[in-house]
Amino acid sequence: MRRLRTEARTTLVSLLALSGCLGACLGAEEPFYPPQPGELTPRTFEPAPSGLRRLTRSQYLASVRATFGDAIVLPRLANLEPDTPVEGLLASGTTVTTISPRGVEQYESAAYDIAEQVMEPGVREALVTCAPVAPRDTACASTSLGPIGRSLFRRDLTAEELAEVTEVAAHAGETLGDFYDGLEFGIATLLQSPSFLFREELGSPSDPADPEHLRYGGHELAGRMAYFLWNAPPDALLLDAADEGLLEDDEGVRAEAVRMLADPRARDGVRVFVEDWLALRELDRMVKDPTVFVHASPDVGPAAREETVRVFTNLVFDEEADIRTVMSSRVTFLDRRLAAIYEVRAPREDFGRVELPADGPRRGLLGQVGVLAPNAHPTATSPTRRGAFLRERLLCDRVPQPPANVDTAIPEPSPDARTLRERLVAHQEVAACASCHVFLDNAGFGLEGFDSLGRTRTVENGAPIDAHGEIDGVAYDDAIGLADFVEHSPRFPQCLATHAYRVAVGRHETEGEAGELRRIYTRFANGGYLFRDLMVEIVVSRAFREASPPSDEEVTP
Repeated sequence: MRRLRTEARTTLVSLLALSGCLGACLGAEEPFYPPQPGELTPRTFEPAPSGLRRLTRSQYLASVRATFGDAIVLPRLANLEPDTPVEGLLASGTTVTTISPRGVEQYESAAYDIAEQVMEPGVREALVTCAPVAPRDTACASTSLGPIGRSLFRRDLTAEELAEVTEVAAHAGETLGDFYDGLEFGIATLLQSPSFLFREELGSPSDPADPEHLRYGGHELAGRMAYFLWNAPPDALLLDAADEGLLEDDEGVRAEAVRMLADPRARDGVRVFVEDWLALRELDRMVKDPTVFVHASPDVGPAAREETVRVFTNLVFDEEADIRTVMSSRVTFLDRRLAAIYEVRAPREDFGRVELPADGPRRGLLGQVGVLAPNAHPTATSPTRRGAFLRERLLCDRVPQPPANVDTAIPEPSPDARTLRERLVAHQEVAACASCHVFLDNAGFGLEGFDSLGRTRTVENGAPIDAHGEIDGVAYDDAIGLADFVEHSPRFPQCLATHAYRVAVGRHETEGEAGELRRIYTRFANGGYLFRDLMVEIVVSRAFREASPPSDEEVTP
């Protein structure tokens, strides 16, 4: 058995090397930041290069669950190859990261653990519908592995692929003297294949006379749609639509997208988008000094993530509201931990709906612990970090890097500068620091009414909090005014749409896609800023469905 598993691992490493996935699968595009809404000019559409995308850990688990059912005990996330953010997004990391040697071992271990569970009596009957007549029964093995492979590979296996994996199962069954033990090896082989672990998004010429213009095939497009809209693999209906050629035109793609967004799995897709867009993964590493913050605990980070996601999904699916109101809505979802931090009555059930006081200082995204706490220090706030979050994630501004060898130390508190704001204003007088700090701090001063954990406060070191500021020439008085600025800035919905597109395609947009992005944004705006409509427009767009060939260095090790 050890020899058989070693052979399987060697096969995986070889296939990864042949596909270029032990090197860089794709080169990252240089970031392209579109101009303000109304300034994008139509131009000839130039699709970005095609390539491969590695499944994220959550997509891997969702794919296994969709294929084998809920009875399977899934591997822990920590036991799978980690996801890596690139240019601020985990989704972008899927197009430029590969599988490490340690990751190969982790996927191998997970594959055999899953396959062993799948072949347990009481579970295997749902997958093996034939009765094996011998330990080596190629007909029954092929009949069983074909549908499993279709689910995992998101397409039918080729005749050669099916023959190869069937032979693995038959050889193992003959060696071990048991058909089902042999089938474990066939299933484990599928689970370790690059065709499962990587999403093949290569495209093919739609016109033989124009080989530089590619379109994604129906099954490639089905995978792109499913992992964007559901963060899960295509279901049988979507694969059938691909089989029947229904994803070849706008109407077919739109119809499937609308169907998929009416499915409960769409909430998972939006959840993953929100977590990536707002970098809520930082909550996993958040550290707060419990001697300073009595409400700090390991439970606060997960609770804060859940609040932010539920607020967004409520607006998208339950209220079907203008998504810009995520900046001003006083409706939120809290558990007892967050209710204590917000100083409101806790709901009866965890993450029950709560309406914050109409005259309170907290509302919308900028009043949530999920935004305030990770963008601060363990004991102190940080207008700089909070300002950088607002500019990068909500307005898509470029945040400049600090000059080399610049002294970033903030002056210590003094009788003349007791608050962090006063100390930062003094720091802005240093010429080398002024450009960045004025740009960032003036956007973050509006959140100084919240401490490092996200509780409201009115004083710091005995001095009153001053939360007024100015952003892009617009003055505001406090967090409410700052949120109003963001909500009504045309850059906020454009930035939101831009991030949604980046998550959908796994990279930054290119200049050649500017016209398509303008059309996506215009339809989003004209439709009342409904996020589900935005997702539909993205998958229907040419930019999502067409590509150019990858260069040689992008596909060879």
